[in-house]
Amino acid sequence: MVKKLTISIPDDLHRKLDSYRDRIPISSVCANGLRAAIGEIEDCVSEARKRFYLLSFEEACEIAYKRGIHWAGYEASPEELAYACEQEISMDGTLYEKLVDANYKIRELGFDEHGMFNHFADYVVQEMLLEDILPPFMDELNTDIQVSNHFQRGAKVVWNEIKTELLPKLLNPED
Repeated sequence: MVKKLTISIPDDLHRKLDSYRDRIPISSVCANGLRAAIGEIEDCVSEARKRFYLLSFEEACEIAYKRGIHWAGYEASPEELAYACEQEISMDGTLYEKLVDANYKIRELGFDEHGMFNHFADYVVQEMLLEDILPPFMDELNTDIQVSNHFQRGAKVVWNEIKTELLPKLLNPED
């Protein structure tokens, strides 16, 4: 549905617009400008909600998911991405077991110096990947793990697109 809106513009702009009227989609330009202005306000409100720890669980999960996609695409090393997306507690016969066996960097990410399993949610906290949204969710119900899982789901979006091409490099790191 489309609603009509009357706007006022300065006389000099109106004169200039007359000569471009056939080349400028006025309604679209105005709508895009309004969307941008509203978007800036919404971004500021969202940032304030994060800074003051006012996010709902659903909002935190949505942000974590988007950050997971961004992290996977722009920040994660190949080993970090494989660790995040293929990690399994029960390793026997899994791709994760093959990755850990073949690539010492993934092994270092997946296990501590005592051979204890490093869960990816702990990695998210240690690396402060969601430091601005996790604190209110660090409770006895492990809500922070649920938020971290959404980050991981986001990372898997990228991983699933490049996995086939990246696996040979991770499984044969000396090649």
